[in-house]
Amino acid sequence: QNSCDGILNLSLLGQKSETVLNALSMKGIYVSASSACSSKKAENRVLKAFGLTKELMDGALRIGISYTNSLEEAESLCNELLSFCERKIKK
Repeated sequence: QNSCDGILNLSLLGQKSETVLNALSMKGIYVSASSACSSKKAENRVLKAFGLTKELMDGALRIGISYTNSLEEAESLCNELLSFCERKIKK
């Protein structure tokens, strides 16, 4: 009832969303840190309403998924997120 099909929001704890966005875009994967209607606002009111901490909001990624996306694209996103996290853990 209170959801939007095709939008996934996740946070990588301890990582700024801009850092993750840049790493993914270098691999040809494009996601967002916020919706277009909140891009000029300092704080995401929807994530705040869900009770997310500032740290989780700072690392939030907004991923749009539709019927036009392939399984390979989804796997590529998951693999790149995993690789990103593994690189950060090794540092």
